[in-house]
Amino acid sequence: MMQDLPVATANSANSDEQTEQTEQTEQTEQTEQTEQKSRLALLNKNKVQNYLKYFALCLN
Repeated sequence: MMQDLPVATANSANSDEQTEQTEQTEQTEQTEQTEQKSRLALLNKNKVQNYLKYFALCLN
């Protein structure tokens, strides 16, 4: 029974490390998605601004 203890502790440490890596991966993916949404929003904003400039020029 005492021999099983180090194995259980090692498995628990591996499990904790895997959980931490999974959480870090999920956080990284979430950050990348947020950054991508920000870039897309900025592109859309620039497109709208360009259309408005073009429209204003057409009115002149």
